[in-house]
Amino acid sequence: MADANNRWVESYLDALLSEGLSSEYIKNRKTEDGDVDEETAKFDADRQVNSKYFVNQILQQGEEGLRDAWSKATSAKHYEEKDARLEYLSWRVWFMKRNHARVKREDAKTLAAEKVDLPEDDPVLDTEDASDDETPLLFDPTASQKAKGTTKPPLSESSKRPQPSKGVKPVATKSDRRTLDDEEVESPGDVSAFFDHRVDGLYIILISLHGLVRGQQMELGKDPDTGGQIKYVVELASALAKHPAVYRVDLLTRLIKDPKVAKEYGQEEECILKPEGAENDLGGAYIVRLPCGPVDQYIRKEKLWPHVREFADRGIAHAKRMVTTLAEAKTPCELYVIHGHYADAGEVAALMSSTLDVDMCMTGHSLGRNKLEHLLASGTVSKAEIESTYKISRRVEAEERALESAIMVFTSTKQEIDEQWGLYDGFDPSLEKVLRNRRRTGRHMPYMNVIPPGLDFSNLKVDLPEDPVIKEMQQHKPAYGGSTPKAPQDSPKSGGGRTPKNMSESTRDFGDQPEPPIWKEISKYLRNPHKPAILAMSRPDPKKNITTLVKAFGENKTLRGLANLVLIMGNRELIDSMAGGSAKVLTQVLKLIDNHDLYGSVAYPKRHTQKDISDIYRLCLATHGVFTNVALQEPFGLTVIEAAAHGVPTVATKNGGPVDIMSTLHHGLLVDPNSSKEIADALLKILTEPKEWEEMSNNGIKNIMAYSWPSHCKQVLESLEKEKQYTKTHTKHKGRLSGSLDVTSRGAMDRMMSTPLAAKERGITHRISKDRADFWKEEQNQPKDKKDNHTGSDLRGQDRKHFVVVPLDGAFRVKDMAPSIQAVKKAAAASNGAVGVGLVSMMGFEHTRNELLEADVDLDGLDWIVCHSGADIWHGQQDGQWEADDHWEQLIDFRWDRVSLQRLLTKLMTAPTLLTPAPSVKGLSPLARALASMPDPDKEEKGVHPQHVCIQLDRESKSILGQGTGNHKLAVSTAVVDRLRRRLRSNGFRAHLTLQMVPEDDDLISNVHITPLRASRALALRYLANKFNLDMERITVIVLPPTVTKKNEMYQVGSYTSDLAELVSGLNKVFIEIPKQDQAFDMSGLDSGDVMSVEKLTIKVGPKLFGDRVQFIKEQEHLGDVVKAAKVSSDSK
Repeated sequence: MADANNRWVESYLDALLSEGLSSEYIKNRKTEDGDVDEETAKFDADRQVNSKYFVNQILQQGEEGLRDAWSKATSAKHYEEKDARLEYLSWRVWFMKRNHARVKREDAKTLAAEKVDLPEDDPVLDTEDASDDETPLLFDPTASQKAKGTTKPPLSESSKRPQPSKGVKPVATKSDRRTLDDEEVESPGDVSAFFDHRVDGLYIILISLHGLVRGQQMELGKDPDTGGQIKYVVELASALAKHPAVYRVDLLTRLIKDPKVAKEYGQEEECILKPEGAENDLGGAYIVRLPCGPVDQYIRKEKLWPHVREFADRGIAHAKRMVTTLAEAKTPCELYVIHGHYADAGEVAALMSSTLDVDMCMTGHSLGRNKLEHLLASGTVSKAEIESTYKISRRVEAEERALESAIMVFTSTKQEIDEQWGLYDGFDPSLEKVLRNRRRTGRHMPYMNVIPPGLDFSNLKVDLPEDPVIKEMQQHKPAYGGSTPKAPQDSPKSGGGRTPKNMSESTRDFGDQPEPPIWKEISKYLRNPHKPAILAMSRPDPKKNITTLVKAFGENKTLRGLANLVLIMGNRELIDSMAGGSAKVLTQVLKLIDNHDLYGSVAYPKRHTQKDISDIYRLCLATHGVFTNVALQEPFGLTVIEAAAHGVPTVATKNGGPVDIMSTLHHGLLVDPNSSKEIADALLKILTEPKEWEEMSNNGIKNIMAYSWPSHCKQVLESLEKEKQYTKTHTKHKGRLSGSLDVTSRGAMDRMMSTPLAAKERGITHRISKDRADFWKEEQNQPKDKKDNHTGSDLRGQDRKHFVVVPLDGAFRVKDMAPSIQAVKKAAAASNGAVGVGLVSMMGFEHTRNELLEADVDLDGLDWIVCHSGADIWHGQQDGQWEADDHWEQLIDFRWDRVSLQRLLTKLMTAPTLLTPAPSVKGLSPLARALASMPDPDKEEKGVHPQHVCIQLDRESKSILGQGTGNHKLAVSTAVVDRLRRRLRSNGFRAHLTLQMVPEDDDLISNVHITPLRASRALALRYLANKFNLDMERITVIVLPPTVTKKNEMYQVGSYTSDLAELVSGLNKVFIEIPKQDQAFDMSGLDSGDVMSVEKLTIKVGPKLFGDRVQFIKEQEHLGDVVKAAKVSSDSK
């Protein structure tokens, strides 16, 4: 211990020698008149700040270091000027320390006599004030020469006292006891009572799609996709599994078998938390890896968008299997919530929620619109470059889709709500409050819930008070929350001893442990490694703003002399092998180091491990340093919380999460990340004011339990439960995916679905809405009071093992598709019932049937038909009758209000003069006539579909909504639909819009089909697969597009509808018939902006993108082979 303290003293003395004392400097720079010029005075003021700091640091160390430094100087073989100055400094500082100790003893005696407690904070002796008292006793050069090599400064009485043994904590003074134990913490409510009404345990699914995700030794910073979000979701999964109400947590991510990454990422399941004593149990927290795109290749997140629906399909299949497995293991669980993290996972969660009828929530982490604003504001990249690099429009659309389905969005700060989510069409803070107060079932905006992120303290080498929430969990769930996670072998809990919260002589003392290896790695870069460390820890990303921090350090002479800069910028091998953005940032950092000649003052080690992170923070603490996070925008700021847990004061950006963190922990200062001067001033303020540093250090530790994972999970689950109870009071239908029903007496779907409402012995009683009954009467001329009471046994498709599906994009396509439908039906009939046939139509049931009959295609051999762009599903019965699926009606009624929607459409798409009712509709535009012909929202009308609206976009309506979109009909139509969608979202309406282009003479007529959010042709396919207990791999879609063009190895496939990408994407197999005649759309005269719009009616496919899942066929005769292949596939499975 003495040797360690000696090194610290020697380093500070060396720094003092480098800086020089102010009195020395002024004496050498005085003019003949004895004055000091202004420049010299300013420079001397900077040196005085530094020398004062180093003297104060030495005063906190033991006297042994001063004595040894003095002895080395006096016994040097070649006594030079440096040794003389060192001898002089040693004596001077030693006397200051003795004088400091004498004053403390006298004050203690005085206070003891008056029976007054010692003050919490001892005054720090000023170097200049002490110099007056010590002048008579300063070292005499003559005496020094006489005693050279033998004389030692006498030890003070305090230094002769016996010291406590290593590993034994000294008796705490009043100032030492300022910990969370003395704070009054409000006792939380019973964490289990909140969920007592639920019979099943909770099964929670988290989704984090991109990056490298594993439970141990996370490679944070390895690439831009493997950052703080990865650490967050893994720790969240473990923490949720410890909650008494939760039985199992699955973290779904991508399966990667790329030889360039660790083999753990190719492991299908990884247990990250197992209940103690339940090794064979299914409970706990798991990472479940599912194939998504090319399994043998690790690709960045921007290239994963074409595979999002594939991942969602696999996630649905996994959830169904797991709920069934848990039920069969006699541990039935309710799938409680699906939680998406980031935009891609948010869309996956929305798709899974729609099919499984389970609530979903989202955490954005980083938002596309906000990133777009910052990138454009930087002026370094164009919008086209941003789109090409980041696929920003696709990301924003995914975030909008997640907002439509989510019951709750979790944020870390209020600023994130106002300044980031407020940029989205799907969220308006004011409207959200109105809708919650008025409870409008047809309009919705998610509840934004500010819950600070948690921190896993067990991985940090800190010793903190017991979390009251953990203590509470021990009483309810000993197997999961009954014991605090075991500390690592090298942690203080295993005997290492934590650095004290209140700084004293033992600040640099780590018991018998040697300095951590990462300290030595950092020290290699530094001339004096014991100077205060200004620490930054992030991946080298432009938005992390590392270059501005280096600039702030390099431009400030006082800061350069006072401290070191330690940059932990992920792990790297060669700069040339790094990602382009990361390599650019690192190169800029190196140039700044060279420009400001910072060699020996800046450390930038090449690599570190997860276990090193806590030691890096401890280095900052031991040197009385400061942690920095000056990102341009910081969504969470987990590193700011980690620094506080280690007692390290922090300078952080005022943009994003650190704002709320600082207001909670009070352990640092906020700065403008674009101002290098403001950053430097904040660093100097903390470093040069010991009391300020001490207070911030203690505040961070004292308040840190506000960010514990148990506290975070308790808030998350209780807020979700409250929101579920709130929405249940005005939701028409609410189901929950559960395995609580008897698995021996019901089918697969029956044991998956239960409802809070009373259920009959043989299943759930279903209700047909009055609107549906009226409409179905018109559709099929059946009695108005006819009910769909079929149990599924009389459905034609009940026993099918595979379905082949043919899309009908409109009446104009029936004649072209009739031969393909006949060929598929014929081949399916020869499959001995294994393969069924279905249609997905843009038309209504009656219209579809009539068009098929006119094309000589009867309905025999068809199992089901999806109609009205997904708003209806009709099943063929064994007796030849057709009945609508009322289960589907209940599912898609989610957040749908046709009456309110109709009013908004009329308001948006009708000119003001047309809003006045008129006895005649002559002279109005086609759209206005269509809207005027709609039934009065306040009156009941027959023959109106309650969950489908179709409007035609005529010239007048396009001129209203399509201004500035160009003249091409396709570009205008897609732009108008986009704007209409945005208007609906901004008004709280949640709907699915499909654009349909109908050839008429030499023109294309644009129709917009508006259905409930959960109603689309693609989602209907997933519902049917779920209904018949099939995975989406057993669905094959036959597509006959109007045009197919090939460029290199990619095909551009055109479509008459905008939902082609939804039908083709996913796990289902797709066969695309190449048309005999090219019916390509007229794309002449399109500019680059219009091309993006037209792409919404086309998709790009190829072997490298979808593999053999999407194939092309040239002849209709080959369709029989497709059906045969489907049968073989079904038999093999």
